[in-house]
Amino acid sequence: KIGTPSFEIVEDGKDFQVRKYDDFAVVRTARQQAVSDEGVKLGEPKMSGAGAFQALAGYIFGKNKREEKMAMTTPVFTRAGQMEFVLPEAYWKDLGKAPAPVSNVEVTYGEGGLVAASYYGGYATKDEVARRSAELV
Repeated sequence: KIGTPSFEIVEDGKDFQVRKYDDFAVVRTARQQAVSDEGVKLGEPKMSGAGAFQALAGYIFGKNKREEKMAMTTPVFTRAGQMEFVLPEAYWKDLGKAPAPVSNVEVTYGEGGLVAASYYGGYATKDEVARRSAELV
């Protein structure tokens, strides 16, 4: 089972949900950054946000001070120019337990509260994200 913060569904639409999330912790980085030749290998390295995804995946796959590998979680948040991976639940109450980063990522508390979530198949291209975002507004 993939870990995810608990949430209450406030509104359930055809292709979206409005969710109220409980508190959680994340690792985050700037969404627009270059893909690194030294990082995790990506299937679609030219996709929008690929460099951010690579940096965050590197952290949870062991590119951190303790070289600790973590389980993948959901959801992946993209907001305010940032991309965030939710950390495993063991770190939600005490960020000091999370391994320190060794790259351009930051461990911090996530922004719980209300979130609009859109779900669809395929890749989150720049155009697809813009179209889905416009539909949610």
